[in-house]
Amino acid sequence: MLPEHYLTAGLDALARSHPTPDAGKGFGDGHRGAAMLSAWFMFEDGLIDARAEAPIRKLADHWLGWPLFAPMPPEPAAPHELDRLLAALSRSMVTYQSHGVIFPSLALRAFKQRPDLITPSRIAGILRIAEAYTPTEPPAEPLPPPPYAAGPFADEVLAGFVVSATAYRGFFQGYSGHILTHGQAIHDLHACGHGNLARKAEPAFRAYIADCALGLKGPNNVLNFAVAESPTKSIRPDHADLWLSLTWSGADFAKGLGHILKYAYAFTSLSRHATDAAGLARAREMYFVTAWG
Repeated sequence: MLPEHYLTAGLDALARSHPTPDAGKGFGDGHRGAAMLSAWFMFEDGLIDARAEAPIRKLADHWLGWPLFAPMPPEPAAPHELDRLLAALSRSMVTYQSHGVIFPSLALRAFKQRPDLITPSRIAGILRIAEAYTPTEPPAEPLPPPPYAAGPFADEVLAGFVVSATAYRGFFQGYSGHILTHGQAIHDLHACGHGNLARKAEPAFRAYIADCALGLKGPNNVLNFAVAESPTKSIRPDHADLWLSLTWSGADFAKGLGHILKYAYAFTSLSRHATDAAGLARAREMYFVTAWG
């Protein structure tokens, strides 16, 4: 179990980051705050081997000294401010840009966990995220979506991940991994009682999955470089072996965006809810091809 101040630090970093979709500094800072929250929730939910706590804390501690993660000035809780945020999110959740769903959903889960953290400054910071992402005209779905159920939805997300990872096989890319984090964000919205927001996000999410299934022939075709496949296909982010075997330093992690933590939270959570054993096995086989930056 990670100490409570990791949750607060991640939320404060996310609220302070001012991320925009153009991949500027705020965008990277938003990722780091989201990664800290993801790590905390992964342990809170018991999704990961307890032996992984020490190496994950060693990584995260490299961030805690940054001004980005400094505690917000003390303020009285203002639970009524949450309504203002939810109203803004009801407009912005209709977006193809996955971070416009991922970042706010993690903040909402933190507020659900700790209502005393709902303060004017934090709400203002998450509001800036909502306002940074342009709503997308939701694609028409041929049939109304079925009532939400965690198991079938997890199966759908993991199946989309497998198809995407196969389509991009051999390339270092984040599109497939963001199917996991985007899908987990929608799951978290439902679990936190914000099903109306989740429903708004689902059509664009399914359009994103369809585009990623096209690989390089689709619109998501900006790649960094080709990579050799990992010699192991048994990476399990819920097992301590992965985290204990990391050879790069915390300083290397600090320069990155923390996807290793965000993908792990999403994958382990979705795996717990999955009902399709064969589909989950395929997803575990493909997990090694996701980006780790």
